[in-house]
Amino acid sequence: WQEMIEGADLTVDFHSLQAEKPLIFNWHKASVAMAGCFGARAIYHMTASDEFDQGNLGYQAGTQGGQAFCVEFSRQHEYRDEYALGRQGIHNVMAALGMTTRDIVLEHPTYEVLTSTPTEATATGHIRYLKNEYDPVSEGEPIFQILSLESFDVLQQGVAAHDGILGRRTPNPIAQVGESVLSVLKVRLVERAGHHPHKG
Repeated sequence: WQEMIEGADLTVDFHSLQAEKPLIFNWHKASVAMAGCFGARAIYHMTASDEFDQGNLGYQAGTQGGQAFCVEFSRQHEYRDEYALGRQGIHNVMAALGMTTRDIVLEHPTYEVLTSTPTEATATGHIRYLKNEYDPVSEGEPIFQILSLESFDVLQQGVAAHDGILGRRTPNPIAQVGESVLSVLKVRLVERAGHHPHKG
């Protein structure tokens, strides 16, 4: 801790998660702008009540005068094709800290999640998604269907509860009644996609 974390300007913790696309967990408001430079599209605010709670590294590092966040890559233990995102993300935050003169390059906009509204299954069956994670949606727009296990008839059509973007999907291929299938997020834009001059 004293050699690597204490006194660091920024701590980036890498993990993997049962998610379709990478996201960021963040504990301190002061870290949101820096997290937005990394390139994962959604930044979720987390809480930790004490040093022994979950998210200890991100929580504690952010209380030592620096900034900290946790990047959760998708599909636990797979990482898929996300090496490029991680490498570019490190380049981006180094530029934001003034450590390099590279531009900050973002393939997608990044958002701070303000609220997350789950859409629950009212039937048991196969899930067919009609949108991708982080796609924009309008209130009432269809976002998934649940199909009968026997006939593939549509048993439920899930719709967006409000305007926003789509959040995390359930990792389960078959929905159970009462399970959260897909969430709709209200968000604040942190960074737009494109090339941005380094911030240092």
